[in-house]
Amino acid sequence: MSERPSRMEEVRQSQQDFRTLSENSTDIISRFDRALRHLYVNPMIERYSGWPREAFIGKSNAELGMPEALVTLWDERIQSVFASGRAQAFEFSFPAPQGECYFEARLVPEFGEDGRVATVLGVAHDITDRIRFEETLRRTAHDLDERVKEMSCLYTVASLTQQRSRTLAEVLHGTAEALAAAYQYPEIACARITVDGHTEWSEPFEQTPWRQAVTFGANNELSGVIEVFYREERPPAQEGPFLAEERAILNAVAELLSRSLRERQEWDAREKAEAVLVRKTKELERLNAELEEFAYVVSHDLKAPLRAVANLAYVIDEDVAEGLDEENRLRLRLLRERVMGMDALIDGLLGYARLDLSTQDREAVALGPLLGDLLVRLTIPPGFRIELEEPLPTILANPLHLRQVFQNLITNAIDHHDSSEGSVWIRAHDDGKHWCVEVVDDGPGIPAWVKERIFRVFSSGGKPGHTGIGLAVARKIVLSHGGQIEVADNSPRGTIVRTFWPK
Repeated sequence: MSERPSRMEEVRQSQQDFRTLSENSTDIISRFDRALRHLYVNPMIERYSGWPREAFIGKSNAELGMPEALVTLWDERIQSVFASGRAQAFEFSFPAPQGECYFEARLVPEFGEDGRVATVLGVAHDITDRIRFEETLRRTAHDLDERVKEMSCLYTVASLTQQRSRTLAEVLHGTAEALAAAYQYPEIACARITVDGHTEWSEPFEQTPWRQAVTFGANNELSGVIEVFYREERPPAQEGPFLAEERAILNAVAELLSRSLRERQEWDAREKAEAVLVRKTKELERLNAELEEFAYVVSHDLKAPLRAVANLAYVIDEDVAEGLDEENRLRLRLLRERVMGMDALIDGLLGYARLDLSTQDREAVALGPLLGDLLVRLTIPPGFRIELEEPLPTILANPLHLRQVFQNLITNAIDHHDSSEGSVWIRAHDDGKHWCVEVVDDGPGIPAWVKERIFRVFSSGGKPGHTGIGLAVARKIVLSHGGQIEVADNSPRGTIVRTFWPK
């Protein structure tokens, strides 16, 4: 007879403990019967619903007028717990008085003395802050990607317009391709540029109603128009389907082309007289100084917000990382990696812009000893073998620039190898007018679509963690020495990079 009062006392104490915890919990706690009616709700329900808790007792979610989709979700989950006797977890959103709120809910069965599920207890935890933080992470990562595309476009166009050896058609076509790739939806973007009746466009091209355009000219005369089209309809933004940032890119490209047209007119005039040639030299020096200053300014203006983003990421990591799931910890890590990659990209661009090849001190350099010393100083992975095939020639070149070319080619061959082990050979032969020096590897080779642009700035061949500037620097140095550089397939696998140095 004494056991039953003791058992009843335990049940009463357990119920009292539950009510104490529930009444003071910051989560929403509710209990449902088999008719899906509320048997109990804690005070927190009033904060998120705006209704008194008494209004819930004895009523189902449907009878309370909850949103239809929410009613269906909860009813199905509660019925599943009653049927299976197993807990259910899910997420949902609710239009609370303070705005849309997001919850993580868990339903657990409560068994009766007959062993059947008598009631279902629900606990809903507010995860609104977490959801909003995740969205902020996604937006920040997206914004960083957009800024990288914009910078790539502007630097590509700036590089094209600075190369006098390129024809106007090459400049316009390269600009159209770079511009289409910089827009929010590059997969459906195309560009067309018309200057004085000459037109170039990106591929594939289609003229559609979704158009953003700007006119430009040189010396206060209208010369051309730049147009960007979307081949498919997209949601409205600030300017049709286009962004205000895209208008800024368009205007910046128009200014670069206007400057390029002005320079071309000046170049044509300078070829008619020796005096004009002197002015041309001064103008090129001024433009180089402007480009270096531009690179410094861009580096500073970009690195300042990058440092802020990096600092914010570390603060977030220290403050809330423990409360994040694995997916969002991965997003936070990716955010930091993208900031570091952007920082390396800016440093590479600054180095590329500052590479001064106009005043080189050239001398006869024995390539064999130079490469031998280079290999001693390089950090070569244990699984890789670098072989120098004698004889190697003596080349008239700037020693530091010659070293930089082969350092970039060797490290590029190793970094893009698809194995932890491999070989790189350096060999040379005389083709009559040049010394042809080849860097040969046994890696995966280079896809045809990459070969066409491998020496352009930013062309890393899709290799993560690479800025795509090393080969552009190598090409710039080789061309400045009056040589050429090209790539070819090795057999049975791998790549051959050939450099031609005038004898």
